[in-house]
Amino acid sequence: MKNTFLVTMLATAGIFAAGLAAGYSLTRSFPDTNGHVHGEEDDHAHDEHEEDPEVVQLTEESYKNLSMEMGNAEVGDHTRTIRIPARVIELPGHSDHRLAAPVNGIVEKLYVRPGQAISPGDPVLLLQVIDEPLLDAQLKLLDTITQLAVNAADTERLQPLADVRGRQLIDLKYQRQQLAAKEKLYRQELLVRGLTPEQISSIVSDQQLVRDLMIRLPDRMTSREDFHIAHDGKLSFTIERLRAVPGTTVSRGDDLCHLAYHAALYIEGQAFEKDLPLLEELHESGATFTIEFGAGKYVTKHDGAKIEYIDNAIDEHSQTYSFYVPIKNEIVSEQTQSTDVRFRTWKFKPGQRAHVLLPTNDLVGYLKLPAEAVVTDGPDAFVFRRYVTPHDHDHDHDHVDPYVELKRTPIHLIYRDKEVALVEANNDFKDGQRMAINNAFELNLILKTRAGDGGGHDHGHEH
Repeated sequence: MKNTFLVTMLATAGIFAAGLAAGYSLTRSFPDTNGHVHGEEDDHAHDEHEEDPEVVQLTEESYKNLSMEMGNAEVGDHTRTIRIPARVIELPGHSDHRLAAPVNGIVEKLYVRPGQAISPGDPVLLLQVIDEPLLDAQLKLLDTITQLAVNAADTERLQPLADVRGRQLIDLKYQRQQLAAKEKLYRQELLVRGLTPEQISSIVSDQQLVRDLMIRLPDRMTSREDFHIAHDGKLSFTIERLRAVPGTTVSRGDDLCHLAYHAALYIEGQAFEKDLPLLEELHESGATFTIEFGAGKYVTKHDGAKIEYIDNAIDEHSQTYSFYVPIKNEIVSEQTQSTDVRFRTWKFKPGQRAHVLLPTNDLVGYLKLPAEAVVTDGPDAFVFRRYVTPHDHDHDHDHVDPYVELKRTPIHLIYRDKEVALVEANNDFKDGQRMAINNAFELNLILKTRAGDGGGHDHGHEH
């Protein structure tokens, strides 16, 4: 038994001596707060990963949450513009119309409703005629037609007796000429009083008075030939307001309804005196420019606009000069009901706000980026370019590799508007550089927040 104990002690001593010779030390192991096992004498044998304070590391989830977009920096030309506030207005004397009652009458029936689109020739309402001058003119026409018929019959009866009744035939001929002149006069009077040529012809053929008058949209409602461009082959007007209702009495000249012609409108810009030289230059040269409608994600643009004229008066309150740009409207939608009632929605509407982008000069040879790709912080401006560096995370099994790394890079900002930023290339940011093309403000905020929180203790990941 003693021999066995002695052998064991000698073996243990031999192993300890061999360990010293080999350079090892025996230490007590214990788990750290992260569950890793370290020795009492372990002073972090590996070097910790040093964070670059200018680099944002995004996981795949944070990349998607920010709706990040990547692209390449490219050299491109851009025209510098100034934004002039503007609004859509109607063409004075051409957009707003009234349909007046041609005669005195009682409204019997309406064929239109507010918001409806109608074209020349379409029925608007039915009037029961109570206009005494119109009725009297019809009676005179019928009487003249009757006398002409009697004259023709007498002439035919006396024609075989021309040798005997020659004087009477001459008198009949003279009477026929007078009656024909009266007929023409009464027809003209009826036209002036609101009857159509077709209605007058029916009076003559049917020998009956017109007691119900169909009021239709006239063929000529606007005089500007260049605006007579319809999307369906004919002009279209919108009923804005009905002034007459069934059962009401209207007098000659009363408004029956208000109509709008919005196929063509004006853009009215408001420029200051310092902008006048540019306006006059663009007007004289006939140069085209862009008009911008809406704001934010709902911006739409209309290209190819030209100044038609610059107002010669100045607004005494705002001290601005008005200039006018014609614009052809566009149909957004058109619905036709089963009763053939059309409702049309236009893209541009009077009162709508807009901005006129007047070109000033061309900027050439700079990197052309989306405006969201650049962030300014005081006098500094930055972009976030793709950053690639090797990582060795074997020492840390809980580390999550970043989906993308972006490095904040200072740049010289030449020009910026709501859509485009022009920057000067440098050694760190060149043509073809892979970069974030949006959310530069959010990425910069991440770095500033991390720096303020002493972010050196984390790995810079945004989850």
